Amino acid sequence: MQAAKERRHEARSITYVWDLVAEFQGCAFCRAHSTAYAVEAYQGAYAEHYHPAEFMAGVLTNGKGFYSSLVYTLECHRLGIGFLSSDVNTPADGFTVEFSTAPHGTPAAPMGKAIRLPIQAIKDLGEATLARWRAEVARAPYTSIRDFCERVCPEGTEALNLICAGAFDSLGGGRTEQFWRCMHCSRDVNAGADWLFREAREDDIRATFREEPTLLQMLQYELELFGYTVSGHSLDLHPQVAWNTYCPISELHRYPNQRVTVCGLIIVSRSHLQQDGQPMKFISICDRTGIVECEIFAAAYRKYGLNTVRYPVVEVTGEVKPFDNGAGYTLDVLRVERARNVNNEGEK
Repeated sequence: MQAAKERRHEARSITYVWDLVAEFQGCAFCRAHSTAYAVEAYQGAYAEHYHPAEFMAGVLTNGKGFYSSLVYTLECHRLGIGFLSSDVNTPADGFTVEFSTAPHGTPAAPMGKAIRLPIQAIKDLGEATLARWRAEVARAPYTSIRDFCERVCPEGTEALNLICAGAFDSLGGGRTEQFWRCMHCSRDVNAGADWLFREAREDDIRATFREEPTLLQMLQYELELFGYTVSGHSLDLHPQVAWNTYCPISELHRYPNQRVTVCGLIIVSRSHLQQDGQPMKFISICDRTGIVECEIFAAAYRKYGLNTVRYPVVEVTGEVKPFDNGAGYTLDVLRVERARNVNNEGEK
């Protein structure tokens, strides 16, 4: 404003222009900024269309964005991109794309391009352990679990997480055998585990009884370690839900301004206040066909808001509200309830 006065502009004009600039900061970009965003959006759209696996691997490696990694993995499944377990002999620091000729450690991974998870994605691996792992794998690949444990010396919980994440699968043996081999060669003296097998032979461990984890258990381990599943779709964690009794989310565009009932896993949840100050909520739900945002206004939120916390998968009844530009839609929610059970479709 001082500079404008020195240029002999009128005080009224100065105030008017300043008010325009102040308002501009809240709703717009300068031209250069807008142009840069347009170029980046075009490049991103091109990469996703022509190189979807590489693009999604980059998004997951970046680790940022509006959505969680769970949402991006669901988009990968929708695009037909599978996942491969972390591998102690794959030294990449980020998510990488490999051509999978046969699913390796991941029953749901399709043949073709798949995304390999990095070791660093596994929960609760200490920096010291990761540093030893990097140094040792750069020197020579690991030939067995014993070789890994002797060279890297992981803590007991770290070894268990590596097993549950499938990081030892390329070294052979089932998860049960891997567990007992880790117990046998453990160097975590404080855990007191290695005394059990101090005098045992390698072949004796194979005969030790322990049940192999089911696919559902493997998915649960992965959800805990990564925040999403690797050996299958996240919805495989909910086999009891009668998914085929609901309108698929991808079909909602067929019912503009009509009432529908869908079912989905809650993947985004945001509390908000209406203009009148009453609490409401936005949730995004997904099924195997797509994602839709659901607007739960105050009246419905008072009745059903608790169900959005109580149940990870919910049945949502609402009206399909198309966007003004016709490029999408939301659900104006009337009810949120527990999903129907496959054994008793009428049960709530």
